[in-house]
Amino acid sequence: MSDPAANVFNVVPNVVLLLPIPYDPRFRRRVRLLQDAGAVCRVFSFERDYFAGSADYPFRSLGRFQHGRYLDRPPKLMRAVPRIAGALQDGDILYCMGLDLLVLGVLAARLSAKRCRIVYECADIVSRLYGPSLAARSLRRLERWALDRCDRIVVTSPHYLSEYFVRQQRQPVDHFFLIENKVAPFMPAARSTAAWDGSRPLRLGYFGLLRDVLAWQIMRTWAQSPDGIELIVRGYPFGIAGIQEDIDAQPAITFGGEYVYPDDLPDMYAGVDLVWVTYPLPKDPAADVRWRWPHTNRFYEACYFGKPMIGQTGSADGALIESHDIGLTIDTASPDAAVARLDAIMPADLDRWTANLRRLPRHTYVFSDEHPRLLALLT
Repeated sequence: MSDPAANVFNVVPNVVLLLPIPYDPRFRRRVRLLQDAGAVCRVFSFERDYFAGSADYPFRSLGRFQHGRYLDRPPKLMRAVPRIAGALQDGDILYCMGLDLLVLGVLAARLSAKRCRIVYECADIVSRLYGPSLAARSLRRLERWALDRCDRIVVTSPHYLSEYFVRQQRQPVDHFFLIENKVAPFMPAARSTAAWDGSRPLRLGYFGLLRDVLAWQIMRTWAQSPDGIELIVRGYPFGIAGIQEDIDAQPAITFGGEYVYPDDLPDMYAGVDLVWVTYPLPKDPAADVRWRWPHTNRFYEACYFGKPMIGQTGSADGALIESHDIGLTIDTASPDAAVARLDAIMPADLDRWTANLRRLPRHTYVFSDEHPRLLALLT
């Protein structure tokens, strides 16, 4: 780890953020909340032609990636290093979103004449880092090299710290800081809605990055069941073959396209009775247990908007859903059993789950002082 005493800061910390894409809601929240905590933020980001959107802050592009053109990426990544190093001449903190950007950031910091604090934020343990293969072991060795040069490591789930960074990467706990995927205080207020009484089809919302193949198969089947539901889909489909054909073929499924975060969320959540929050299962859930660790954005949003949820049994979200009794957990690896459980939902279940959601402490799902405390540790 670098020496904290070697850093000299301005009165207002100047934060240089490295992003893989500029449009992700988590990145936008982080920039805004760091600014609200008193930091001056400058954003540098790569762009990708398969992710559309808009950013509510200015950013400088580090290059554009095309889908599937992986051999074009290394030169663009390396060309970004001197640009980042130049930005660090006026920077106090380098905040890296993702391992590849952390490696670039560490290299850039070595080129810079000015010392800065380095922060790495981990919001996912990707598959290429996990397992016994030579490639995975080599990447974990590279990650340890980069981690040793960080001043703070931010994780979005406590399970990333306990199950991966401590257990597998042997990292000291005191260099980590937890910032969950909670809702920002500037989220628009929830709209009041009438409770589902069974007189109309149950409305299920599936929002965000739409990539859970097993979950989609279950939702599609449930929408075809005799009792019927209405499936409201908003977001960006990714990796689900035939999803557009399924939407076109089933009147019970409505696709509203991509949405603006956070502006569109009140209307989206007001239009549904419960929300799907499962995380995609790997091919071998028993061997690859990464799916047990994350907390999804949809979990915190559903809590904020007071909507019961459907989660995966055995997951971090599922454990909270069960312990607080704020929804139903299913096993997406057993589609028939899952649909049977979903078909059995009654209005009284929704009433109980909704009442329990109202009892949750606000700090469970809304940020409080996490970002000021992080800056205080760094400055």
